[in-house]
Amino acid sequence: MKTMMYSDIIRRNVELLTDSNRAKIVDITADKREKYWVSHGIIIETGFLDSKAKYYPNTSIQDIPPEGAIRLEPTEGKKKREDKWLLSKIKGKKVMKDKTVIGRVYDFEIFTDRNPWVIWKLFVNPIGISPMKRRTKIRTSSIEEYKNDKLYLKNDWNRGDRR
Repeated sequence: MKTMMYSDIIRRNVELLTDSNRAKIVDITADKREKYWVSHGIIIETGFLDSKAKYYPNTSIQDIPPEGAIRLEPTEGKKKREDKWLLSKIKGKKVMKDKTVIGRVYDFEIFTDRNPWVIWKLFVNPIGISPMKRRTKIRTSSIEEYKNDKLYLKNDWNRGDRR
C-alpha cells in the first residue's frame, strides 16, 4: 500500500488540461468513518492573483509522483464536496486525552492508492520543552471526536511507551 505524507502532497504543482497552467493543491478534505478517516477529494487553487479554489475528487489523480507536478485527469461524476473537514484546519489543533493536552497535530499519513483515500495516522508534536517527551503517531481510529477545535482521544488509547 502506498502512503504519502500530507506535507508532501500539499502545495504541489498540478497539471490541469483545461484551466490555467498555474495550479496548486491547497487542501485535502476529510471525514470520519466508523474506524478511520477518509478523503474523497482535494482543493486546488488556480491562478496567482485571482485564485479560484475548486474541488476535485481523488479519482481525478491517477498517481502522485515523488517529485514534480501531479497530473489531474478530468473525470465525470460528482463535483460536490462530500467531506466536512479540511486537513489544513485540523493541522495545529490540540490533541486531548482525559482533559490533558497530548500535543498538536503537525502532519498526516494518507493511503493514496485506495478510493477514497484513507487518512491513517496523525503525527503529533508534544507541547512544552522536555527531553522525555517525543513526537507521537496516533491512528485516526483512536480519535473519539473533533469538536471545539480539539481532537479527543478514546479512553483506551495508550501511547505505548508508558505503562
